[in-house]
Amino acid sequence: KELLPDKKDFAVFCKLKEARAEIAAREAVPVYAIFNNEQIFQMVKTRATTKKALGEIDGIGDARAAKFGERFLALLTEAYG
Repeated sequence: KELLPDKKDFAVFCKLKEARAEIAAREAVPVYAIFNNEQIFQMVKTRATTKKALGEIDGIGDARAAKFGERFLALLTEAYG
């Protein structure tokens, strides 16, 4: 929480983690196979609202951005768009 002192940012981080858990359960994969905590943190920190911005985060390639990014971008756009 100290890394995201802004309450809104922390709330968005939590929402993204919830979305990740739902996707991981549906896909039957570990949560980090979707996005790891650091990647979710960077999404919030950079307020990524485009696939291009998502792709600039270390470790997020085109395939993961295409497969999982839409839901995360929708949540980020809702919060920061």
